[in-house]
Amino acid sequence: MFFYFPELVLVFSIPLPAYAGLIPDLPGCAFTTGIFGANCVPIFIGQLIKWILGFTGGICLINIMIGGYQIALGSAIGDKEAGKSRVLWALVGLLVSMLSYGILNTIIGTLSL
Repeated sequence: MFFYFPELVLVFSIPLPAYAGLIPDLPGCAFTTGIFGANCVPIFIGQLIKWILGFTGGICLINIMIGGYQIALGSAIGDKEAGKSRVLWALVGLLVSMLSYGILNTIIGTLSL
């Protein structure tokens, strides 16, 4: 049975403007209007790195879930150690990503004062 959702097609077909408000406007740095100078580039790069670290944390969480399934199904397959190793390294990656995000957030907060 095929379900047709015209509302979803309508929502995904409407072009939406880019949301530049994700990066806060600082004095002299208006990212929403596109008017900014060279002093805004480090702040922009810092915000971009924060987004990348957030994405990396999401990947680590997905790997933790996959490792959990490997551990749960390891008794049937016979390879629980691969799941344990995946969960361990995903937790290490998540910890590094969270610490990096916290340090970068502190640095960006200090620079934007």
